[in-house]
Amino acid sequence: MSIPIASQEELEEALGALRDILEDVSFPLETPLASDGAKATSEVLRQLDDYILPRLSRIDAPLLAVVGGSTGAGKSTLVNSLLGENVAKATAIRPTTRRPLLVHREEDGAWFADQSILPSLARVQSTDVDDGAHSELALADSKELPEGIALLDSPDIDSVVEDNRRLAAQLLAAADLWLFVTSAARYADAIPWSMLNEAVSRDIVIAVVLNRVPSGVGAQVRSDLSHRLAERGLGHAPLFAISERIDGDGRIPSEDVAPIKTWLAGLSHDGPARASVARQTLAGAVDSLIEQCDPIVEGLKEQIDLQRAMRGDIARADGVAIGSIIASVEDGRLVRREALSRWNDAVGANRTMRSIVGSVGGIRDRVAGWLKGKPKANDPLPVAEIEANLEAALAASLTAEAERAARSVDDAWRQRSGAEASRAAAGESVRPNDERGRQAVETVRRWRQALAAIVQEQGGGKAASERAASVGAKAIEAALIIVTFASAKGLANGDGVTGGTAAPSRKLLEAVFDGDAVRKMAKRAREELLVRARKFVGADLDPFRDVCREAETDPGIAVGIQTACDDIESAREEKG
Repeated sequence: MSIPIASQEELEEALGALRDILEDVSFPLETPLASDGAKATSEVLRQLDDYILPRLSRIDAPLLAVVGGSTGAGKSTLVNSLLGENVAKATAIRPTTRRPLLVHREEDGAWFADQSILPSLARVQSTDVDDGAHSELALADSKELPEGIALLDSPDIDSVVEDNRRLAAQLLAAADLWLFVTSAARYADAIPWSMLNEAVSRDIVIAVVLNRVPSGVGAQVRSDLSHRLAERGLGHAPLFAISERIDGDGRIPSEDVAPIKTWLAGLSHDGPARASVARQTLAGAVDSLIEQCDPIVEGLKEQIDLQRAMRGDIARADGVAIGSIIASVEDGRLVRREALSRWNDAVGANRTMRSIVGSVGGIRDRVAGWLKGKPKANDPLPVAEIEANLEAALAASLTAEAERAARSVDDAWRQRSGAEASRAAAGESVRPNDERGRQAVETVRRWRQALAAIVQEQGGGKAASERAASVGAKAIEAALIIVTFASAKGLANGDGVTGGTAAPSRKLLEAVFDGDAVRKMAKRAREELLVRARKFVGADLDPFRDVCREAETDPGIAVGIQTACDDIESAREEKG
């Protein structure tokens, strides 16, 4: 499919939008599709920068013919032979080509020197020392090249050096046309054919050079290679066979390479001819680019699905932990029956409840007497005991639920493919058990301080303040905790606080404050506890939340990629 000239502006805009979106793509979670998605993202960005965008901006610019192929095929020798001088390094040492060499006509130098194409490769002169860097592109000029074309001698596609293989693939992807070189001994190898299959998928203009053909087998080898090319959709590609002859300068005789020079000249002899080649290759490159966006989008969707599931694991663990803490408060299981019984005895419940609680003032006097150090002989001071019991039980509940929540998320993530690294990172930041225990005690202590503030606010009036002072702040706080933990449901095992067993504490509070004030205090006490419980449990879940935030993928990116691809297709079809 050709690209209409009239739609070039819309196409450039759509391709630019795609590039901008891809800059924000990442695959932080090691999901099954992440590797393919990341690879496709890198390749699409490189293809846009190295070839598609610069070529689209200058459709009539000089063509770049990349000479590629496998090890020992004679690529550098072919380049030197086409130029009639030894510009490219050609030796028997492998790999020969480490730093790629681009040879152009002098008048075309500006196009290749300003890094419009292959912008990631720094330009150096061919005479500069080759230090083996894979980030440089050597430049040289030659009068022997046909007008409007440049040759690029690339590293081996099957090099033993990984950086060479990567660079060779990058250079071939930036080519307007391929001059693919193989030898009579290596033409059936798998790696060259994988590259030729890519040429078919991209609809790139290509010629195949069968080099170093021994005498007497040329017809047989050429026929077999032609058949293989036709089977793979390259039957139209020119096939040039070259013998093993080498002249005294180490080059292929000029008459053997003359057909190749003629073919190159025919492709580039004028602007329309060059534009035709460029459009064909460019259209194929854009087709390939759109196809490569599919694994990117699928990989992103997989990331988003896993991230959503991981956040759900955290939310469930948080909900279960807080729900359990609330339940333990509401059903009163945090208060031991024995401690509560002694407390009720102390405030006169066992006697006064049997007689419908005779005098509230008497309760006040009795509790005040204990707090002033004047307990009766048979009435031990219970405030310290009930406080210690309540604080220890609540701290233990917070500790257990927070630890259980963290373990729940850890177990869930262990079962999720792709969450392994996030699970390990979060696990390193979860607080140790001893620290969790200390912070639970501190959380309860701060809640007790909040209760004191609540009591002080409700006792703002003079009369209430005097009554509170006569009873004692500690006793009022203990009674408020018991009322806060009270529930009308009770427990099947008979343990804990129920509405009935909390009645003495409620009576005590109502002796100081009115009933509405007591209800408000209990409500606020529960709310304050819930806030602190959420924060406490959250401290163990925050490491998991943090790694989720670090791995978060914007769902709009996948949508944006698909939209950009649709816009690219629309721009191509608009004038088609």
